[in-house]
Amino acid sequence: VVGHPVVVNPDRVLARLAREREWETTQFTRPVRLRDRVPVPSLPIAAAMTGVAVAATGAALVVWRYGRRLRGAG
Repeated sequence: VVGHPVVVNPDRVLARLAREREWETTQFTRPVRLRDRVPVPSLPIAAAMTGVAVAATGAALVVWRYGRRLRGAG
């Protein structure tokens, strides 16, 4: 067993199970949107990341096709 079980915002069934097993229960009443917690990259950074991904995919495709030709010619 790793750590200490904590039940977060349980429904009735889970809350009852937590009481039976003497687990800690926590209630969050003010939800925080994930978008507010995770930084979104700016447009130039997102564009650069997309460009790198496209270039890497293109390079992998070229290497794969070239490798197939070399193996097929032997």
